[in-house]
Amino acid sequence: MRVGDLRLLADTGDVLAYERAAGEERRIVCLNLGSHRQPLHVLSKVRRYELLLSTRPDRERGAHGATPLELLPGEGLVIASLG
Repeated sequence: MRVGDLRLLADTGDVLAYERAAGEERRIVCLNLGSHRQPLHVLSKVRRYELLLSTRPDRERGAHGATPLELLPGEGLVIASLG
């Protein structure tokens, strides 16, 4: 997504997360800059999402319900909010 509003969601500890939104389209970028697993609390208000991209090739992609995610050490994710 190249256009749209940018909103910071988290910048605490080793986690940086932001949302890019244009119209109905929303993408959430999450980065774990540390060396430990981090819970991904920014998805707590998202009912459904699709994991589009991970820096880890073994991460399962696709649509998810309200299943919580953890960021692995050094991992980055791009997530589409579906509701």
